[in-house]
Formats: sequence, C-alpha cells, structure tokens
Amino acid sequence: MDQTFSKLFITGGVAGVLGGAVSFLVWWIATLVGMSDQVNVMGQGMQALAWYQFIVFGMFSGFGGGVVAGLLRSRDNGPRVFTIISVIVLVLSFATPLVDQAATEWFTKIVLLATHVIVFLAVVPTLRQRMA
Repeated sequence: MDQTFSKLFITGGVAGVLGGAVSFLVWWIATLVGMSDQVNVMGQGMQALAWYQFIVFGMFSGFGGGVVAGLLRSRDNGPRVFTIISVIVLVLSFATPLVDQAATEWFTKIVLLATHVIVFLAVVPTLRQRMA
C-alpha cells in the first residue's frame, strides 16, 4: 500500500499523541510513588510539568517524524534512513532532561528520559511499518 505524505503525517501525529499519553501515565505513576515533578524550565526556574506538555511533545514529535517519513517514503532505503535520523533525534533529545538540570532529582531525569523513549517507540516503528 503506497502511503501518501499526508497519511504518514497524520499517522505520526496520532502515534505521537498516544505515545505522549502513555508518557504522561508513566510520569503520573512515578509521582504517585514519590518522584518529584519539578524540573528546571529555561528562564522560569523549577516548575511542575503539566499533563498537556507530554501530549504536545508527543504530538509534535509524531508530526515531525511524519514529515521526515513522508519525504523519504519513495526512497528504496527510506525506512532505514528514517530510523537513523530518528535515533539521532532521540539521542539529542536526551540533552533536555540532562543539561542545566542540576536541581532536578535523578529519578525525575530518568523518568523524563524514559518518556522520550516511549514516544520514540510509539512513533518510529509505526511510521517505519507504514513506509515499508
């Protein structure tokens, strides 16, 4: 089945929203067991993350992945290139929970890193499968 750019874009967005929702659930459960919800937000100091930030992060990640998948959909090595780009973006995204987060607890940082991986696992395999 030939996937159009718009189908991959929408699929990425939906997968991203779902990944963001699962990420928020993981975050919420971690706070229930005692994890601090405080992170250093650039220019604002220590703040609690809101539920919608996980959904929005996931959605934009999914739409971004959908754009890249859409642009690579016709290439023979498109799924492989898409995966490589996605892994690079995932690794770069790890900087946000780690850089300038001296006041953020390590358990919180680890859960934030896990939420990035959750969105990755929701978006990338879904789009890669649609591209194949």
